[in-house]
Amino acid sequence: MPHVFFVHAVHIKGKQVFVWMVSDAATMFTSAGRGADGLITDKPAMARIVLPHRANIPVIGRLILEFAEILSVSPELGEQ
Repeated sequence: MPHVFFVHAVHIKGKQVFVWMVSDAATMFTSAGRGADGLITDKPAMARIVLPHRANIPVIGRLILEFAEILSVSPELGEQ
């Protein structure tokens, strides 16, 4: 998954960042949040759902999901 500083440095040089073999929704979500220009995935249907959905989540929700990724906590909620 790209680091935000790496993505920024690449963008300054006028290049794009594509993330290779993204297969789960959390990584798709986080990669987009870190500024990736595109995803290479074996699950394009999932990407077509996740990426537009990300735009509808408030900033605080995106921050919580980013922290969950950093802490290796699954952002998925399930019944308990």
